[in-house]
Amino acid sequence: MIAFLLRRAVHTLVVVAAVATLVFVLIHAAPGDPFAGSLDNPNVTEEVRARWRASYGLDQPLPVQYGRYLARLARGDLGWSFSRQQPVSAVIGDSLPRTLLLVGLALVFAFGAGVALALAQTRRRGRPFDRVAGGLSLVLLSMPDFWLGLLLLLVFSYWIPLFPVGGMTDVVEYPYLGAGARLLDRAHHIVLPLATLVLAAAAAVARYQRAALLEVLPRDYIRSARAKGVDERAVVRRHALRNALMPAITLLGTSLPALVGGVVFVEKVFSWPGMGLVAVDAVSSRDYPLVLAVVIVGTVVVAAGNLLADVLYRVADPRLRDG
Repeated sequence: MIAFLLRRAVHTLVVVAAVATLVFVLIHAAPGDPFAGSLDNPNVTEEVRARWRASYGLDQPLPVQYGRYLARLARGDLGWSFSRQQPVSAVIGDSLPRTLLLVGLALVFAFGAGVALALAQTRRRGRPFDRVAGGLSLVLLSMPDFWLGLLLLLVFSYWIPLFPVGGMTDVVEYPYLGAGARLLDRAHHIVLPLATLVLAAAAAVARYQRAALLEVLPRDYIRSARAKGVDERAVVRRHALRNALMPAITLLGTSLPALVGGVVFVEKVFSWPGMGLVAVDAVSSRDYPLVLAVVIVGTVVVAAGNLLADVLYRVADPRLRDG
């Protein structure tokens, strides 16, 4: 297992380096630069912009800039954010926990709800509940994340004003609330962005898990359990579900990249101050160091999700442990 983890760590470093290099080249090749926004300001002359570029090293050839960036990165320095005027590490330190909270809760609720729905559909397969749940999950799976978020926002914030339009807390009342009221305020604000991520992910989990359960149920050891008089619920939960978890583990590895990508749009729709919102603002302002840091952190999170799925594979299937 240790050798496997070391191999995966080396692969992760190679992937992160390749992605960071590609993004570095692409964002520098795009039109404009971090100071293009000052073109409309008549008080900022071209000489001033040239001095700004020189002070940040943006007047140097691209290979020189890349070499300097790698040297800073090796020392743990992610650079200075042009748009937020603070170290990139401080921006990432503020926004990453908020995104991890949103994505982590989404994974837990999505897999819990998806597996529970698949079990309910399997016990009622072929009945109206199974058909309705299957159709509803297909509709949710077909919706883009941002469109589903806008729909929830329209229904539950505008037509039926149960939840706030956006943000992570109430900017007026939050500083004056107690600890318990602050927790409730944060929970109130996270409902809609969390529901957006959970609904789409749970629909995918339910469809894959239902198919896996239906494939396992006709097998001999399931018939033997039924012949011994084991209750049908116990047959499904104890014998069928455990042997049908491999698709769910696969989805765990693929859902994390999907959620990391989808959270960009969801955070923008709900003004959730996480990595997704930071990424959108950084790209629009050509904040090179911040864009690269967001990409590197996102790649590491996705690689960690795939590594977790591989480890769970080996735990669930002993045949893979010697490979």
